[in-house]
Amino acid sequence: MTSSYNKQMTIESKLRKQLETKIHEIEEEKGGERRGGRAEDLNLLNAKLEADKAKLEHKVIELMAERQLLEDSISIPK
Repeated sequence: MTSSYNKQMTIESKLRKQLETKIHEIEEEKGGERRGGRAEDLNLLNAKLEADKAKLEHKVIELMAERQLLEDSISIPK
């Protein structure tokens, strides 16, 4: 059980890092587009990145729920 829990924690950590990286990329690319890009390109880029962000957030939520189930299943009854 501990191995499975550790694996879930590792996956969750990696997904959180990916989410943080995507958010950072969004902020950087928006800044670059504001300096001279076209509005249509910015809107398309924003939509794609927001979709990626939503997918990653959903995956993190799923993993958090799965982790909670694992924690509940290995807890020692009182």
